[in-house]
Amino acid sequence: MEPVWNTVNFAHGTLPVLLIVLYCLAWTWRNERAKYALLAGLNFATLYTGFGLFLGLLAPVLLFAVYRASRGKTLATRIYLWCCMVAAAVSLASFFVGYRNLPASGCTSLFSSPPADYLQLLCLIYATPFGIRGTGLISTLAGGVVLAALAAIAAVSWKRVLGDFRQSPALLPVLATLSAYSIVFAVAVAVGRTCTGLEEAHASRYANYLQLAMLSLYFCALALRPARWRGILPGALLVLLVPSLFPASSDADDMAAASDLKTEWRACYLSGRPSSACDAEAGPIYPDPEGTHLQRKLDYLRATRQNLFSDAPEVRR
Repeated sequence: MEPVWNTVNFAHGTLPVLLIVLYCLAWTWRNERAKYALLAGLNFATLYTGFGLFLGLLAPVLLFAVYRASRGKTLATRIYLWCCMVAAAVSLASFFVGYRNLPASGCTSLFSSPPADYLQLLCLIYATPFGIRGTGLISTLAGGVVLAALAAIAAVSWKRVLGDFRQSPALLPVLATLSAYSIVFAVAVAVGRTCTGLEEAHASRYANYLQLAMLSLYFCALALRPARWRGILPGALLVLLVPSLFPASSDADDMAAASDLKTEWRACYLSGRPSSACDAEAGPIYPDPEGTHLQRKLDYLRATRQNLFSDAPEVRR
């Protein structure tokens, strides 16, 4: 709920996950001429959302597998595939031009926690989609089972894709992308957030990315042999995901608190008081107001009558 209810940020979860799903869908397209250019374009768009960066690590490798399997095809086809592969690699490299590392965790070091804590948080992340919260043994074991299943899917699919892409069905690049992206993202979360506490594993802003893992498990279950497993495991997975339909009490409390904060802050600001006074009275609604140019953004919203000004009958200056 955080990217849409707390601090609205479609680049965190909503947009990158949409683009990754479209990227996976593009792998199933039969139009070979246009498909690989579309994949390179979607890769560029996804990694430049910021939170879709990790697709940029996977896309060049998948396109390299396609290029390596193109022996025997025309020179024009091989040049086309080579250009798409290079475009994906250059896209990733271009992201780091002028890149500045600005950690948001507030921790003095990313590696200040005991090593076992990183692995535990990594497991706990994958318990969250099933409505399992907490940081105890049951949550850790449940998440560990899911992580092991995802790792197995990633290992098998990447081995087959890189081994002989010509014999790989369209499902394998999809499974390779979904499973590996989810794992790499979760590892990044573990490295960057373990120092803030194990409870961070259940932050709702990571939920969208974990749905990619669930989609990977679901597609794998649909493709299993013998056929009787295809009739049991997908349904069992859906049943296990039912608890995630209901918000956790902690998330419900956070949503209510965010709503109250914004309502009070809006009433304060529309009464003509400065944003700093409203921050002191209701609580801050934006990080580092000066550094993030909050006042300039508020002036723009006022001029265009958006957001907190959208239904204000009269705005005092």
